[in-house]
Formats: sequence, structure tokens, C-alpha cells
Amino acid sequence: AIIISLLFVGLQMRQSDRTARAQIHQQIADAYNSMILTSSIDGGVLFRVALSEKGIEEIQDEDLDNLSALLVTWYKWFENAYFQHKNGFLTDEYFEAYRRHMIAVYHRPAVQIWWRARGFVFAPELRAILESSSPPAGAKTLRKLVQDLGSTDPAAIPADTP
Repeated sequence: AIIISLLFVGLQMRQSDRTARAQIHQQIADAYNSMILTSSIDGGVLFRVALSEKGIEEIQDEDLDNLSALLVTWYKWFENAYFQHKNGFLTDEYFEAYRRHMIAVYHRPAVQIWWRARGFVFAPELRAILESSSPPAGAKTLRKLVQDLGSTDPAAIPADTP
């Protein structure tokens, strides 16, 4: 009876761990979706600036604080994903997708300018990952990718294009 009880407790703990992992995955996705919806209120201007190749020249001075708030939110989201991975709640494969996205965004000109002023508010481990990273090889904006391919046909775009 004791062995059966221990097996039952072990199965319950395993199911509890799976449930916790699923909840964390969902919470991270929900936070990202909320961030996207909130930042699209201005027509997505801040996201376009953050991800553009131009930097912050095209943004109005009064919107710089909004851009900073967006980027703090974005990188706190990445920081959360990093710590969930470090604590074993996100698999290596799942976190790798976040890491690649985080690094690609980090190497955008506007983000680089902002990071120099605000990067200190993030965990040293996250800063080390970002500051020691290289821009993704061949990464292009969607517009540049379409221009280079000369097509908006999804079949014309190679799989795993950065």
C-alpha cells in the first residue's frame, strides 16, 4: 500500500509539473499578445521605429518616452522568459526561439541607442547574453525580404529565412 501511495504521489507531482509548465507558456504568450495589442494603439508606429533600420530619427520627441516604455516592457518579457528557462520551466527548444527573437530585436539601431541608456535596469545575465551577441546572419526586415525576392508569394520565400 505504501508503494502504491508513493507511485500515486509521484504521478500527481509529475502532472502538477506539466500543468505549471503549461501555465507559464500561456502566461508568456498572453503577456506578449497584450504588449502587441497595447502598442498597436498608435498604429504600430513605435514597433516600426523599434524594428526599423533607421533608428529613432523618425519619431517625435514626445513619443520617445512611449518608445522607451515599449522597449522596457519588451525586454522585461524576454527577461521573464530567460528566468523561466533558467528555472527549468521552458525547454531549451522553446527558449531558443525567444533568444533568437530577443537578439534580432536587440541589434536594431533604435534599440541599440535605447539599450545604452536603459540596459542597466535588466538582470546581468540577460545583459551578458545580449551584449555578447552578434546580429543574426542575413536577418532582414519583411519589406527587404519581399523586395529581394521580388514576390509576396509565400511559396517563393525559403523556409527558415531569418
